Amino acid sequence: MQLIIADGTVAKANRDIMPATGTPGWATDGNPAAGVPATDNNACHYNMMMAEIVQVITDAGIALDASDWTQLSQAIRNSPTFNQSLGSELIF
Repeated sequence: MQLIIADGTVAKANRDIMPATGTPGWATDGNPAAGVPATDNNACHYNMMMAEIVQVITDAGIALDASDWTQLSQAIRNSPTFNQSLGSELIF
């Protein structure tokens, strides 16, 4: 897991954040025949999801590593709650 490494990225202090107003809802592909537009893929939503995932990984004491795509799974599997209540029942 790693934050985005690409042109056009910004530092955490300059990231887009979720709007303070508006009605929360679900994304849609839209329906042109009914006049329903597709949901915009806003950077603030992507940033929110990335922050949630990164927090779980770093709270587990795991340093982000762009070459390791199992870090979220490791963090979840190593949590005491997972091991006590679900560990033997789930197969990934």
